[in-house]
Amino acid sequence: MKTSGNKLKVVCRIKEGASIFQDHHFDKWPGCKPPAKEYEGDPYQRQAKNPAMLFEARWNGRYWECKADGYGHLRSNKDPGDYGNGSILVHGFSNVDIIEVLSGELPNEP
Repeated sequence: MKTSGNKLKVVCRIKEGASIFQDHHFDKWPGCKPPAKEYEGDPYQRQAKNPAMLFEARWNGRYWECKADGYGHLRSNKDPGDYGNGSILVHGFSNVDIIEVLSGELPNEP
């Protein structure tokens, strides 16, 4: 579903079991390639340590590009944080819980 100008940006959570794509790999959330800092001092696992974390996401007309600290968020202003691994790409409106609309408008029927 397209939105006018593809300017829809939200804060959201990815639903458990949603199909995701990250860094050339498909998985089901919370399975992913989390940043190593999440498992500092613990054995690394291919699963988000906090699956209910909030993401800033932009809708491109086909999927959500979800970013958070360590998940594709590049901090160009030198704020503390890590790029980590890539953004989480999530297909469809039904695979995220939208918490807040930051810009743009939600379509009437996602």
